[in-house]
This record gives sequence, C-alpha cells and structure tokens, in this order.
Amino acid sequence: MVALAACSSTGNGNADVQTPDNQQAQVLAVTPLGSGGQPLTGSSGLTAAQRTVIRDAATWASTWTAIWQNVSPQPELPAVDFTREMLVVAALGERGSGGFSIVVDSARKTAGGVVVVVHVTSPGAGCMNTMAITSPVDVARVPRVDGTVEFRERATVNDCR
Repeated sequence: MVALAACSSTGNGNADVQTPDNQQAQVLAVTPLGSGGQPLTGSSGLTAAQRTVIRDAATWASTWTAIWQNVSPQPELPAVDFTREMLVVAALGERGSGGFSIVVDSARKTAGGVVVVVHVTSPGAGCMNTMAITSPVDVARVPRVDGTVEFRERATVNDCR
C-alpha cells in the first residue's frame, strides 16, 4: 500500500503548499502572457532550461529580446508595473522535436517568499510530433513579493497510444 502511494501523483498544480508553521500558503494570481493554457512560444531563443524571476524593466527588456531573437519583427514588449508585479519565466530548453510544453501553473505566497509550480509536458510513446527543434518558454505575471522564489516542477507524459 505504501509503495502505491509513493508512485501516485496528484497531477494537480494547485497542490497544497505548507508554510514552515504549517499554515496554508496564500494563492497568488498568475496571469500568463500566452493564451489558452499554452506556453508563450514553442520556438524561443532560450535554448537552455531556466527558471527566472524578473523584477525590473531592464532585465525584462533583455529577456524579451532573447525569447524572440529568432523572430522578425519581434512582438512589442508588454508593459509591466514592477512596483506591483513581477514576472516568472520558465524555459524548457532546446528539444529535438515538437510535443513538449512548459506552463507556469500556479504560485503561492509562503512565509519566506513564493513557490511557483511549473507544468512540463513531454510526448510519450506513439505520439506524432513535428521533427523541428523546439524550445518552449512561458512567462507569467504574479503579484510582486520581495523574497525568495522557489520553482517546483510537475511533469506529465502524454500517452498517445
């Protein structure tokens, strides 16, 4: 019975995050820059996996340029009020085919800062995918919290058989 419980997964990006004093963490609004639960782009210029927090305009401008470095003309830089919000960037890194996705799923404020859950989806056996090189990235707005940001990953493999 214990082995079964250890192998199971909730599959819920909104799983409870407990603070050190065992109090429920406060759910933060996550506003994705992408749409429909999809990453911002599947073909970014960010070829290495990374998780980044952006709290200033200069870093945001350089990150936006890096994300869209393979696109001309680049989409207009979205305005961000860094006195009230911060951005979280989740890049999956370069992959040898399509079928991969990364999405900023949820965020919760804890006593020490913020926990951000990132959902990574990979193609499983039998999946038909484009053979193009991809590098998915997602960016989301969250209320500004001055403190540490911890990223946690939730992984799903699509079963296409």
